[in-house]
Amino acid sequence: MLTLGLLPGSNEVKLHKINHYLSPIVDELLEFWDGIEIPAAGKNIRVALICCSNDIPAARKLCGHVSALVSCHKCYKAAGLSGNKLNFGGFDDMDNWFVERDLEEH
Repeated sequence: MLTLGLLPGSNEVKLHKINHYLSPIVDELLEFWDGIEIPAAGKNIRVALICCSNDIPAARKLCGHVSALVSCHKCYKAAGLSGNKLNFGGFDDMDNWFVERDLEEH
């Protein structure tokens, strides 16, 4: 099964609204995880989602990162701008920005 979803709008979906889009597919997948009886085959089928394909900003949101600009799941290093593009470089001042994240907070 391949499920594709496009989030509508001219801008990216705000973090607090993303669950409204994901909720229906999550509910359906939970039914499959618990198992669905296929009477004709006499089998109970279980399914799990194993892949999510999206761009980097969306991946950061789905994985619970601070924001789409923070690429690391352990610290708060945010991307700067180089022209009009994101730049995740600048690791020479690591001591100034590295603050380890707490698992409870993440």
